[in-house]
Order: sequence, then C-alpha cells, then structure tokens
Amino acid sequence: MGNGNALAELSAAEAVPQLVEQYGDRMYALARRMSASEADAHDLVQETFLRAFEKWDQFEGRADPGTWLHTILVRLFSKSLKKKQTRAAHGSMVPFGDRVLDLPGDGDSPLEGQIRAEAKEVVDEAISQLPVEMRIPLVLREIAELPYSDVAAILGLKEPTVRTRVHRGRLLLREAMLEGLPTKKAPPATASKKLCMDLLAAKQAAFDNGVAFPVADEWCERCKLVFRDLDVTASLCHSLGEAELPEDLKAEVMMAAAKNGAKENSSKH
Repeated sequence: MGNGNALAELSAAEAVPQLVEQYGDRMYALARRMSASEADAHDLVQETFLRAFEKWDQFEGRADPGTWLHTILVRLFSKSLKKKQTRAAHGSMVPFGDRVLDLPGDGDSPLEGQIRAEAKEVVDEAISQLPVEMRIPLVLREIAELPYSDVAAILGLKEPTVRTRVHRGRLLLREAMLEGLPTKKAPPATASKKLCMDLLAAKQAAFDNGVAFPVADEWCERCKLVFRDLDVTASLCHSLGEAELPEDLKAEVMMAAAKNGAKENSSKH
C-alpha cells in the first residue's frame, strides 16, 4: 500500500511517475484481464494514468492510491463499453454435474506444467467472456485480491451483491475449464443435495475469507473433486495478477506525465 498522505503533498508531475512505478504492473494486469485485446489494455492503462494526472488535485490522501487508481480504471473501462453487449453467461450455477477435471497428481512434472499453462489460457479467455457485471467484480477480487469492501466501494454496489457476482463468476470459470480441458466422469453423489449445496456455500465463504477449507473424510468424492476444481480455478486467477507493465507502454506513460508536468509548470509562470 502506498503512503497516500505523503503522495498528496506532491504535485501531479512528481506523484504520477511514482504511481506508475508502484502500481503500473497491477494496473496493466487488470486492464489486460478486462479488455478484449492487448491494444485496448494499453489504451486503458494510458488513459488511467492520464486521468490520474488530470484529477490529481482531487486526491486528498485519505484513500489508498491503489484503490483510487482502481476506481479510475474501472470507470474508464465501463465508460468505454457504452452500449456494447457482452456475451451472456450460460450454464448452471450448480457445479455438481457428471464431469470433473482430469488432472495429474501433485508434483512438478512437465505434463502438469503444460496442463497448467493450457488451463491458464482457458481461464484467461473465459474471464474476457464473462458478462461485465460479473467480470469486473471477479477481476478486482480474485486477480487484484482487493477486499470486498474496496470492490463494493469502487463499483458503488452493496457488498452482498459483489459477493454473489464473484461466486457466480467462479462457477462459470470452472465450467469453462470443463469445456476446454480433459475431464473424467464424476463419482456418484453419496450425500444429499442439501449437504452438497451447504458445503459449496462454505467453500465459497472460505475463498472470500482467505482461509483454508478443511476436507472431511466422510464427504462424498464428487464434492471433494468439485472443490479441487475450484481451488485450481482460484490459483489460476491469482496467477493472472502477475504481469509486468511493458517497457514501451511504461515509457509512453512516463513521457506523457513529463509532458503534462512541463505544461503544468509553464502555466504557473
């Protein structure tokens, strides 16, 4: 987290380059997950830092600079969509179907690494196809790993609404993996539907709270494998937050900040 109070005392020309250094990688990772293309992501990052420069006098230091930038990025992205329609999400919100992922055992074998890379591509593509009302909360929560309270504040939504959308997004990402990766027949259920759904709710709550979800021996094997699939999905989402701001884009943003800083200084004289 950045020191908002210290940054607020700086001019835009001094502060924005620091924001680029500290938050550029994260802004790029999020823009890439939200946007339909690399070019759109570049434009979104540039516009975010340009808007930060233009609105710097409105940053008072009470908020975390990262949260402030997230808010700018999300608003710009939402505005850019205008009336474009995103492909509607289909499929059941109940994951207890007859298929589960067919994954190798634990370890670092080349096969596992290859499958993980393929799975990451599937999840990345699936995120871009989520309806926007699910995509943005999921990216902010699962990839940026922001607290639900911050996501709700950024989006202007109630926290339970954000949780519901993230929960639905997680299940849709798992469904996308079942469509794009090797699967196998799920074991038959040996527990009641109500117990399975209660366990699913508890699993989602464990994700929300960032705590481990202990698996009991007496649970049916189908539930265990479904929850394993969801763990894989969560791990892949977190890995998508690891990105570096391309050097050419960073140079362009820094150059724009310097140019605007020169204009700002000349206007004062």
